[in-house]
Amino acid sequence: GAQPRAALIGRRRSLLVGINYIGMEGELNGCINDVHRMQHLIEQLDFPRDSSSQRVLLDDGSTPQRPTMANLRAAIAWLV
Repeated sequence: GAQPRAALIGRRRSLLVGINYIGMEGELNGCINDVHRMQHLIEQLDFPRDSSSQRVLLDDGSTPQRPTMANLRAAIAWLV
């Protein structure tokens, strides 16, 4: 059977990044879909999905911030 999960205490934040390199040589498929799947998974683990607890950076233009180096650094600083 499944082992019981330990109760998580404290602040829970998440940072999800999906980069498909849209329109570039070597464009990938599925990275953005992976982010959407992970959002569902971590929500099941009681991680909040609101904007004060979760940052999402996608390169398809669907999020307020794109995954640039500066935005990645800022998001990692916010995370820790």
